[in-house]
Amino acid sequence: MQLPERTQVYETPIFDSRRWDRFVARPGDVIVCTPAKCGTTWTQMLCAMLLHRSTTFPQPLTQLSRWLERHLDPLDKVLAAYDAQPHRRIVKTHTPFDGLPYFPEASYVFCGRDPRDVFLSGVDHMANGSDRTVTDARQRAGLPEDFEMTQDPNTLFPLWLTTGAMVGMEDGFPLGSVMSLTKTYWRFRHLPNLLFLNYADLSDHLDAELRRLARF
Repeated sequence: MQLPERTQVYETPIFDSRRWDRFVARPGDVIVCTPAKCGTTWTQMLCAMLLHRSTTFPQPLTQLSRWLERHLDPLDKVLAAYDAQPHRRIVKTHTPFDGLPYFPEASYVFCGRDPRDVFLSGVDHMANGSDRTVTDARQRAGLPEDFEMTQDPNTLFPLWLTTGAMVGMEDGFPLGSVMSLTKTYWRFRHLPNLLFLNYADLSDHLDAELRRLARF
């Protein structure tokens, strides 16, 4: 059976996949591996409720399940927080599968969404970005302080469809890839430790989908 291989490095002004180099996996880790704006927080929450058998967690969800690759979060702090967790851990990632180390003992949960909805959600997200996030991304990209990305959806949509968000991607600039990223996971859909969810299915059939996630 073909297994995923880590053959690419993905880096943007927001995140860096090389931060996985220092992550030490444990049996039972759950890796929530969604494209941005595809129900990541929802998927994290569902996994946390199942693992902790409660709607009350040991920490707020943003601390319980951190985004490992995010530049703004010091890596030493993120790794220390994960190392301190005595229970099964939930790790958030937006990295394509060929940029991740593959852990056979971990469970990978992918959630997809209609790309049109992803795009519109991404436009809103970009408009609501904090000053700290926007400033850090602008500096890492080497852009002038007065640079502002257009927020006109009609201008952004064809750009998002046809321009890579990073090296190795065919789409996603500047909001993040959906199609290219999804393909890297879909080609390994035969793996027993990779589960695919869909945002629309969670919306329409939450009880059945949550039971399917629980069985996985």
